[in-house]
Amino acid sequence: MIMRIGFRVDAAKHIGTGHLQRCLTLANYLKAKGHQCIFYCRDYGQAFYNLVLNAGFQLEIIGQTTIGSLPKLEKDWLGVSIEKDSEDFIEKIKEKTIDICIVDHYALNVNWERIIRKHVSKLIVIDDLAREHECEILLDQNFFPYYKQRYDLTTPLTTIKLLGPEYCLLKKEFSLFRSLRNQEQINSNKILINFGGVGNFTLLQKVISVINRVDKYDYILITGMLEKEQFQYLESLVTDKSNIKIMQSSSNMAELMNSSSFAIGACGSTVWERFCLGLNAALVQVADNQRILLGYLAEEDLIDNLGDCNDLTEDRLFEFLSKLDFTSVSYRQRRIKIMELVDGLGVVRTCEKILELSNV
Repeated sequence: MIMRIGFRVDAAKHIGTGHLQRCLTLANYLKAKGHQCIFYCRDYGQAFYNLVLNAGFQLEIIGQTTIGSLPKLEKDWLGVSIEKDSEDFIEKIKEKTIDICIVDHYALNVNWERIIRKHVSKLIVIDDLAREHECEILLDQNFFPYYKQRYDLTTPLTTIKLLGPEYCLLKKEFSLFRSLRNQEQINSNKILINFGGVGNFTLLQKVISVINRVDKYDYILITGMLEKEQFQYLESLVTDKSNIKIMQSSSNMAELMNSSSFAIGACGSTVWERFCLGLNAALVQVADNQRILLGYLAEEDLIDNLGDCNDLTEDRLFEFLSKLDFTSVSYRQRRIKIMELVDGLGVVRTCEKILELSNV
C-alpha cells in the first residue's frame, strides 16, 4: 500500500531551517520505501522552500503570512491564529486526502492537533519542548534528565513515544561516514563553524574577528542564509586569509564534519550530527529553547559551553581557541561518549514505527 504522507512544517528567518531539515530526512526515507510525501508550508516571503523542491518533493503553500519584527515567543511564529492555520491546512488536504500527518512546529500545539485529528487517520508529532500532545506517535530526540519520562503526564497512554537520541533524524550520509571515521583521532587541523541555516550576522562578525587572530587552525565557516550585502561584507573580512573558507551553505555537511577535528556551533539539531561522527564541539545558545539542552550537555561533559550568543565576547572566544587542544585525553574520552549516544540509525527506527502503525 502506497501512503500519502503530509508534513506540516515551516521555515523562515524567525523559525530557522532545523524543523524542515529533519522532516526532509524523514521524508527521504519514506519516499525510498515507496510512499508519497507532500510538504504543507506557510509562506513568509523567503527562499527556504527551495530545499523542498530541490529534494524532489511536492510543496503546497497553505497561506501567505507577513511577519514584522521577529517574534520572541514560539507561539507567535505562525503570524496567524491556530484556528486559521488549521483551517488553511484542512482546505488543502480536502483537495487530496493524506493518510498520515506529521507535524513539526513549536507554534502548533495540542489545540491544533485536536482539530486536525478529525481529518486524518494518523497524526505524528515531532517536538522538543515536553508539551501536551494528542497523537498516535510522538518523537522527541533530545537528551535530558529523565528524558524517557518527559511526556508521561502530557500525552495519552496510547501514544507511542519515541524518545531520546536513538531516534535522531539524521541523513543517511552520517551513518555512512561514521563507519569510515577513524575511531582514535582525526589527523586534521580543521575547525568547522556553523550556527544554523539562518545566519546570525552579529555573532558571525565576532567569530571572524577572532579567527582572523588565531592562525594555528584551518577554518570552514558556514554562515547560513544572510542578506547578499551581509555575506559579501563577511567575505571581505577574510579575503586575504588562506586558512579561512567561507560559504553560506553546504550540501555535504556530513563530509565536512567528517574531515574536521573540532566544531563551533549552535545547540540545535546539528548537535546530534556532530555526536554521530564523534566531532567534539563548543556550542552557543542562539535561541531561548536551546538553553536547557546546552546546560545539560555541558553538565554531562559532552560539549564545551560558550553560553548565550548575545553574551559571548571576542575575548572569551579568543581565550578558548588559544587554549584549545582537541588532541587531549579528555576530548578523546568525550568523543567515545558522544558516539555511543547517537548511532545514526534513528530515522530507520522511526520509519519502522510509522510503517508498523499503518500496517504497511
